Amino acid sequence: MYMLFSCGQENYYLLADSNTQYLICFAYFAAAFMGIASGCAHTFHIVDRRWATAAWNCDMVGIILVNLSHQLLDSFILIPKSSVVFPVAIFLECAVACICIRDIIMGSSSIHWGIIYPLISSTMPTLPVLITAITSTSPLIREIAFCSIGCSVFVCIAGGVFFIGRVPERFWNPGGRMDNFNSHVWHHLCIVAAILCAHRAIPLLVNL
Repeated sequence: MYMLFSCGQENYYLLADSNTQYLICFAYFAAAFMGIASGCAHTFHIVDRRWATAAWNCDMVGIILVNLSHQLLDSFILIPKSSVVFPVAIFLECAVACICIRDIIMGSSSIHWGIIYPLISSTMPTLPVLITAITSTSPLIREIAFCSIGCSVFVCIAGGVFFIGRVPERFWNPGGRMDNFNSHVWHHLCIVAAILCAHRAIPLLVNL
């Protein structure tokens, strides 16, 4: 939340072009929204179950928004901003995210978009971003690309290993000792790590 309201005074924001400024603001907004929504979801789950479903839906929307900011970061890495493909890619990424958000709000399917969408959308660009990181002669591009790859890795671990796999308590939970430090806790730690990786790259975008 602090970064959302303070970034307008930072040089990396003031020196950036309008497209990059939009991405910076959106990335910080998405992280703030997800943090607040997640806090409310866990609170209402314990305090007042009547609001729990709506709060969990907001939490899932927050995850999608954060992951969309990661997708947009990948577009900045892979596609020149002067290319006609750039706005098309941005539009398609936003459109898919909006469809998933609508599905969550309307409850029109049983698909867990808050997990499935990040897993798919984070994994697909990883290979071209990795190729870019390896082959680029620009240290700046390599650093931003590796930040993005780190984000993808943590998202996949959070969703695939901890949320879906229920590791470690599925395989090892002697006497219920892992109940207070279970897969859900590790899931959140990985999400925070993913956000930190993505936000590490944000101040560098002005130099692209």
